[in-house]
Amino acid sequence: MASNLNVSDIQPILMRLLRFCSKVLFVVSIIVFLVSTNVRWASSTLTSYNFLFDITKVESSSQISKDQLLRGAKQIIDYVHTETEPLAVIIEVEGIDQQVYSEREILHMKDVKDLFQNTYKIQEFSGGYLLLFSFALLYWRKAKALKTIARLASIGASLAISLILLIGVSSLLLSFQEVFNIFHYISFDNDLWILSPDTYLVRMYPYDFWLNATFLIGISTLVEGILILLISRFKTKRPH
Repeated sequence: MASNLNVSDIQPILMRLLRFCSKVLFVVSIIVFLVSTNVRWASSTLTSYNFLFDITKVESSSQISKDQLLRGAKQIIDYVHTETEPLAVIIEVEGIDQQVYSEREILHMKDVKDLFQNTYKIQEFSGGYLLLFSFALLYWRKAKALKTIARLASIGASLAISLILLIGVSSLLLSFQEVFNIFHYISFDNDLWILSPDTYLVRMYPYDFWLNATFLIGISTLVEGILILLISRFKTKRPH
């Protein structure tokens, strides 16, 4: 005895599945957008580089003046945000302007550039989806939409906070050096990132620089997640 499924029988199931998937993607997009936005800010502004150079004491450890460190950072920021190839970091060494990165360092920075640009695209996609979902929900559900958005944002913010804390605990258990190495093994398909401590790239951006940069991104994400959580919970409890 055969049973026939009509389109009218399948349609409600598909619609429920679509709504569920769109909500899950919204929650995931909250996490991705927060982290990628902070990565973009930290990697794209001289303010963040200046702060990180100061707290890491790079000027003292590298014997490169602060002005020249920022000069090099500006060239890297410009390189990452354009299609210019290859990278040329020219700073003053013993009174003479010189290109200070070796071929291996330049090749690694090409990989870094690709990684950053992909991160920026992910940020733009996740931000675009958050807006699209919110506008669509406001159009279809009117007043009820804000409560749904707040509830989903609260879930996303909670997961973002949990993720940052998990990474923090992992760094304590494994040591940040191990987490740092794992990240590089996952992100790059070569060993160009393994550089001698006396290279200019490592001198300008030592291990502690990346530790502090990760800490800065993590703290920023935590603060933003907590703010979203507080605002969202206020909205969900607010009477309509």
